[in-house]
Amino acid sequence: MISLSSIEPAMLNPRPNLLAGHESVILRPNRPWDQPDIKINPKFWLKLYLEGLTLHSRSFALAARADNVLDLGCGSGWFSIALAKRRPDVRIEALDTDTRLLDWGRQYMDQMASEGKSLGRIRFAEQDVDEFPWHKYEEQFDLVHAGFILSRVKKPEEALSGIYKVLKPGGWVIYHDVTDAPPRNLNRFSRVQHFFEKWKNVSSDPWSWRRHWERRYRFDMARLKARAGEPDEKDVIRRFEELFAMRFHERRRAFLDIFLREKRTRMSTYGPLIPAVKLCDDVMCKTNLLVGAVRYVLGQKR
Repeated sequence: MISLSSIEPAMLNPRPNLLAGHESVILRPNRPWDQPDIKINPKFWLKLYLEGLTLHSRSFALAARADNVLDLGCGSGWFSIALAKRRPDVRIEALDTDTRLLDWGRQYMDQMASEGKSLGRIRFAEQDVDEFPWHKYEEQFDLVHAGFILSRVKKPEEALSGIYKVLKPGGWVIYHDVTDAPPRNLNRFSRVQHFFEKWKNVSSDPWSWRRHWERRYRFDMARLKARAGEPDEKDVIRRFEELFAMRFHERRRAFLDIFLREKRTRMSTYGPLIPAVKLCDDVMCKTNLLVGAVRYVLGQKR
């Protein structure tokens, strides 16, 4: 029997040319979730909703003023394509290590070109951020988009220094990534858990529950592909502050990703609860009762 993990790349997210049967055939996917277009693909609707529509609106408004953009960890190019639709004359370097996702971005570009529509000058390239030749692009970009990428590379501090090098003076970086497990959240969750458990289990103690919640954070939806080990996120953000002036800084999603991770196997049942959970999560962050576990920063090169 073939395991699910072995068929996912080929069948659940196939390459466009494999579906078409010939590389010269332009495929028009009949599955909207294969499209790297945020207006068509339902996966991106959920992504934008969970991450915050206002945050992404802020990102696109800033990116629309840039002429040269570097999109690190672009996936299928959803950010680059959405930006190119706003600014057809923009030049974008879109990089990722997953060639399967890059193929979808290239296929979509070919499809739009066949319809006489231009999406600017997007170049999709397979490239590891840890091996990117920063010195070749010194001061060439107005903006760098780094969404959930620095937590996944081996040398995030070097990547930040590289981003600083390729940005023009006064250039911008969009930094969107997971944080370390917030101590305030761990302490409060562990106390609440202990309060309810101590009546059933006399050996319950808050420190054990704190470790339990720390493990939960380590494997939530936002951190599934995050790097393990040094450097910590706090060291990365310290380096960020040394290189860039923070023009906007916000933290969201205190426990939303834990809920999504726990309920992933029965999303059809728990799906309707997502808006209520997100609202509660947002209120907790806004009132400072909990701390957001995902950091969103707009930084400008000093």
